[in-house]
Amino acid sequence: MTVVGGKLTTYRAMAEETVDTLVAAHRLPAGPCRTRSIPLVGAASHEELDGLDAPRHLVARYGTEALDVVAEAGETRPP
Repeated sequence: MTVVGGKLTTYRAMAEETVDTLVAAHRLPAGPCRTRSIPLVGAASHEELDGLDAPRHLVARYGTEALDVVAEAGETRPP
């Protein structure tokens, strides 16, 4: 099976469909899909994201991972 295309907003749906197809085609044992209940990397509540000590543009793009981006870049926040 080959999977091509897609984007961030559809990759989970594509993965679920691919796995379901392979499980059915090869009669593999599998439980129900869990992807909808697993948060994306960096995901958090608005309250948690608002409390991060990182530039807003990085929080908007990277979520909780913004702190790691800042640390990796060696960026310091002005007082």
